[in-house]
Amino acid sequence: SLLDSLLMNPVQRIGISATMEPLETVAEYLVSSDDREARGKPTSVSIAKISGSRELDLDILITHPKFSDLSMVKVLEYNIEAIADLISAHTTTLVFANTRKMTETIVQKLRPFLGELVAGHHGSMDKNIRLDVEKKLKYGHLRAVVTSSSLEMGIDIGSVDLVLQVGSPGDIATALQRIGRAGHHVGGIPRARFLPTSVDDLIELAALQAAIQTGDMDRLDFPQNCLDVVAQFIIGLVIIHELDIDEAYEIIVNSWSYRNFEYDDFIEVLDMLEDERRIWIDWEENIFGKRGYS
Repeated sequence: SLLDSLLMNPVQRIGISATMEPLETVAEYLVSSDDREARGKPTSVSIAKISGSRELDLDILITHPKFSDLSMVKVLEYNIEAIADLISAHTTTLVFANTRKMTETIVQKLRPFLGELVAGHHGSMDKNIRLDVEKKLKYGHLRAVVTSSSLEMGIDIGSVDLVLQVGSPGDIATALQRIGRAGHHVGGIPRARFLPTSVDDLIELAALQAAIQTGDMDRLDFPQNCLDVVAQFIIGLVIIHELDIDEAYEIIVNSWSYRNFEYDDFIEVLDMLEDERRIWIDWEENIFGKRGYS
């Protein structure tokens, strides 16, 4: 909505996603600040949904018959053996873990099987190390890379033909992003194997796999009227210049998440920021601005 307030002509917005639902709400969120509606013209938005399912090769692997009786440490030991075997049977494998610590643990435990053909990749690593791992992966010098979330998106490695997920990824969208890293070429079939580390993981993975195969998606929940966000936005606004109080309110309520934001709540946020000496307010002139260092 701030961008709209700065431009003479309405902005054309294009939203693209493979993991968003419900699309009608997302579309409203995308165009709600379009001031064409204020001029008496209907807000123009079209939804193009490509139906049809892509073939996926998914499975959950239980690596020990008494899985539910084992500790997580023991389950991980059996999982490591299965992971090593699967890596050996494929060209390039991405292994996703849910924490950086687990990422490093899996790399260490795979070293006896794969030596320098396996590497780790996560956001806490030095940038040069990460780039080196990406380069080796891209040119086929690694059989496997273990990562937390840093390789969910980004570089395209066409040779990846298997994704392994250790533990539950937590939501459908994350799972789809990770699964989609395998078979990422024309005619390719994404192949993924889920390895639970606990009974809770197993239950969640079973539900997640069923949802993916039936095309169900997590429904987005847009937070609304969050006062802390408004406070930060106001501080950002006054960095630019002084503002009319009513104009600032209009900018805020043109955002979908604040379309029902009460004017009294807005004034209370302004009062709070003035009390904290973040802004000054001239009630007679109906303007406010930056006070000192925000």
